[in-house]
Amino acid sequence: MGGTLSIETPCKTNLFLAVEGRMPDGYHLISTLFVPVLDGPRDTVSIDFDAPPGIAFESSNAELSGQGNLCCKAAKAYFDAAHSEASVCIKLEKRIPVAAGLGGGSSDAAATLLLLNRKLALFDAERLREIAVGLGADVPFFLDPRPSQAGGVGELLEPLTFEAALPPLLIAFPRFPISAAWAYKNLDWAAARADSRSIGDAIDALRSADFVRSASLLRNDLSHAVRAKFPLIGMIERSLLDAGALGAQVSGSGSSVFGAFRSASARDEARAFFKNSSDWQGVDAF
Repeated sequence: MGGTLSIETPCKTNLFLAVEGRMPDGYHLISTLFVPVLDGPRDTVSIDFDAPPGIAFESSNAELSGQGNLCCKAAKAYFDAAHSEASVCIKLEKRIPVAAGLGGGSSDAAATLLLLNRKLALFDAERLREIAVGLGADVPFFLDPRPSQAGGVGELLEPLTFEAALPPLLIAFPRFPISAAWAYKNLDWAAARADSRSIGDAIDALRSADFVRSASLLRNDLSHAVRAKFPLIGMIERSLLDAGALGAQVSGSGSSVFGAFRSASARDEARAFFKNSSDWQGVDAF
């Protein structure tokens, strides 16, 4: 059964994120539009199946070591569901920033499930999705990362029924993390309820490949608290707009910010601006 399998796994952003309510267990009901950032940073997850009994884990990011990592949790969930003993060593080459609103941990967890099932073929797609839901609301999206509408806590996925033309995106990461739990806890409900932009309109703009309209419909109800707490976030948004972005918004719960551009060349010019400007040496642009 031995050998090693590897996969590169992408990050994501939310072109639309409306918080619609809070459940008794503390989780929030959302309406969101997930899109993969295919030309953004990617992690590499590898699994060695010639390993001693148990689940071993190694990462290029020392802060992610230990069994609390989502890769380990995913492997444990997989083998628990199979009522089987694990003998794997998982290696993670980390490039997606941590706690940046880009779904890196969820992406790694999904990659782990996909690799295990590619090798062992114990579950069908629906059962694998059920295991993914138990790991986190974003994890099912990364099992098949394509533009999708999502409800519930993010786990009720509906891939878009058309080939979405996505505006070229530039991600700017200010090199500090923001806890998703903090962002939801400090949600500005008044600002969220005052925003009338709808996910249906956002999807229609993608259907018609209207990048200008898409940019005007970027919404993230978590962004108000994030900007208020971290003024640098708003500064990055304004700089993206000054650099030619049609619109800019916080990615997920932050701290990353993305700009949506009219063309790939305009996006690339903005990336060069961030990389070459002495004012933005503390911000990674990709």
